[in-house]
Amino acid sequence: MKIQFNLIYLSTETNFDFLKVYSNGVQLASFSGIFSNEIYISTDNALNVVFTSDISIGSIGFNATFMEIPPCGFDAVATTTSQIITTPGYPNHYPNNVNCNWRINTTAGMKVQLNIETFFTNSYYDYLLVESGGVRLGRLTRSYPAKIFRSNGNKMTLTFISDKFGTNSGFRATFVAIPEQINITHCGYDVTATTTPQTITTPGYPNNYPNDAICNWTISASEGWRIKLSINGATEYKHDYLVVCVYIEILKSFKCWLFPN
Repeated sequence: MKIQFNLIYLSTETNFDFLKVYSNGVQLASFSGIFSNEIYISTDNALNVVFTSDISIGSIGFNATFMEIPPCGFDAVATTTSQIITTPGYPNHYPNNVNCNWRINTTAGMKVQLNIETFFTNSYYDYLLVESGGVRLGRLTRSYPAKIFRSNGNKMTLTFISDKFGTNSGFRATFVAIPEQINITHCGYDVTATTTPQTITTPGYPNNYPNDAICNWTISASEGWRIKLSINGATEYKHDYLVVCVYIEILKSFKCWLFPN
């Protein structure tokens, strides 16, 4: 078991009085000044909390709680009934310094389908790895709209890592078993928009795209710039579609448009 340390509030003389948190000989955090609502998890079954003050100005100090927590993640068998995976504490913020592992398998002749419903992490260094058959299917970080992954074979592994510099609400996903004979085409990539026009197409364009395709493109631009997307094409009506999602910072959520609609 591990230990979760919850710093509720701290006020000390800045740069002179300190609260430090250690686990297994490694410093997880150092606080001086004013802090609140910080969460840390030990790397093993022990946590060392050290408070030091000098001989001059004092303050109210700190208030914290701690608790024993079970390991993060689990082993599961995917069935035709949807099951849920979330980061610890979802929809509240996950803790710092977590390492969660989910190992999912299903019966021979089936695949695992993972449906990412919501995804928000604090930074590039808090991320989710999705792997199957020794292949990385995806590395998700910061924010993503809905996303689907399907395993190579009947096994899938998820690993969620957070660092010690802030957290977010994390993610909620579901997984389910699907028939193996579905032949999935994965495509898409991450790209940075510039002042030079760039092109995105479905696989094989202008020829017909394949059945059972799942393509995801994430486009970003430099701070202070916007992205212009021009769309032209055709799909099988009511069955094949393109979803365009824009992250709205003030709302901390995505606004999406479905094409055709």
